[in-house]
Amino acid sequence: MTSFKPGDVAVVTAAGSGIGRSLALSLASRGLKLAIADIDSDGLEATRNDLKALGTEILAVPTDVTDAESVESLARATLEHFGTFDLVCNNVGAANDQRPSWEIGAEAWQRLLSLNLWSVIHGIRAFVPHLVEKKHGHVLNTASMSGLSIVPGIADYVVTKHAVVALTETLRAELEASAPGVSATVLCPGIVRTPMSAALATAGIKNAGGSSAKSSIPSVTAIDPLDVAEAALAAMEANFLYAVPAIEPLVRIRPSVDRLLKEVSNQPLRLVAR
Repeated sequence: MTSFKPGDVAVVTAAGSGIGRSLALSLASRGLKLAIADIDSDGLEATRNDLKALGTEILAVPTDVTDAESVESLARATLEHFGTFDLVCNNVGAANDQRPSWEIGAEAWQRLLSLNLWSVIHGIRAFVPHLVEKKHGHVLNTASMSGLSIVPGIADYVVTKHAVVALTETLRAELEASAPGVSATVLCPGIVRTPMSAALATAGIKNAGGSSAKSSIPSVTAIDPLDVAEAALAAMEANFLYAVPAIEPLVRIRPSVDRLLKEVSNQPLRLVAR
């Protein structure tokens, strides 16, 4: 079990809006001190003001999570200000236009790899060594329901979010072996009421001919980011590996799992040790 006590220190990236802002507010309501980061200085300042109104001790650090040195500077600033930290929320998310995977350009791929995957890698490298040294703490990496299922038309987003899930699963296994007092959870929400999700849900799948097909994003009711934050904290407190706040999540997850199990069990080639 992971418990969050008043006075503990949490780090939240992309805290200027959406899930990151909601995570910061939920943690502040539990009495935690906050180091918040975002590349959007206006959004960061707005969240800082909201936290200040709650009486939270805050450190706000403008940070580019795609840059390793910027994330390392955030870790150093947090240690200099608070002396320690107990929870790290590697939270960021971005998407490109919907289009078939073979039409996604190299720059579009690189953008999402940097924002959705490398940001988490940078966060793990910058923050986890301190948690391992103190033998206590928790890491929350934000992925998506699209990291547990397949959505045609957003291969770049799906790939990066699957990678964050796999990275967190591996990190969790490594921590269980080397630092049992430290744990990790991957947050895989469904459609959340944020500007990014709204844009994805309304955009069509573009193709080389310039026309657009119907959006491939599942048509479900968007959930409030504060509900996502509370679900994430509850999952961490229960020491779950997966936090999946979504409406009917098994509808999206089960088909891929069932297909995998069925096809593996029916493979025509049977190998034996020799």
